[in-house]
Amino acid sequence: MKIYENILSTGLFEECLQELNSLSLKNVWNNSEFRWGQDVQTGFTGVINTSPVNENLSLKLWEELKHYLGEYGGEVDEHGNKIDTNEIEFQFYVWNRDSAIPEHTDHQYTFGATIYLNFEWSPAWGGLFVWQEGSSEIDKSRELHALCPKKNMMVVNNLKEPHMVTIVSPLAPEPRVSIQVWGKVSSSCCDSTPHPQQWTSHKPRNIYLGDRH
Repeated sequence: MKIYENILSTGLFEECLQELNSLSLKNVWNNSEFRWGQDVQTGFTGVINTSPVNENLSLKLWEELKHYLGEYGGEVDEHGNKIDTNEIEFQFYVWNRDSAIPEHTDHQYTFGATIYLNFEWSPAWGGLFVWQEGSSEIDKSRELHALCPKKNMMVVNNLKEPHMVTIVSPLAPEPRVSIQVWGKVSSSCCDSTPHPQQWTSHKPRNIYLGDRH
């Protein structure tokens, strides 16, 4: 795993929050209960909602992230300024209370990265990112590492290391929200991978991210 802090500029971070809250009022959300495979739905009852980041914002994100992620995949021109949206995918993730994901490797991707958007997050609220270092195979005997989400931090899984997210507490004051970045090997992905669709199983709520000031 690679960890970067203060990854996005202040202006782009704010734009991401504005887009997220705008999408929260629209029927553009996918639902983990219907779209994720059973292998990544064990051990929890909550739902994760995902929605694609629009192309314009995706290009802005890539402009700021290509220095960190360009080596792992994606199509760029000789100046590194062009993104192939068929190879790099950006998604908003909303981890609702009682949601989680068990240990998995995302083996179908060249890399996976997460940018945390909550202004504050406490370990007491769950939603910890946990991983096994230095292996692409799940090994129950290996030491685990844990990370609490932090505003504008990016975690990059460039070695397909096994990882999971612990259950978000039912007492968490707000959903755990993030941007997920996928480096896609091809246009096809396995069933355990969430894909954004233009439909929703229930009306999404507005996402309140606490007091910014």
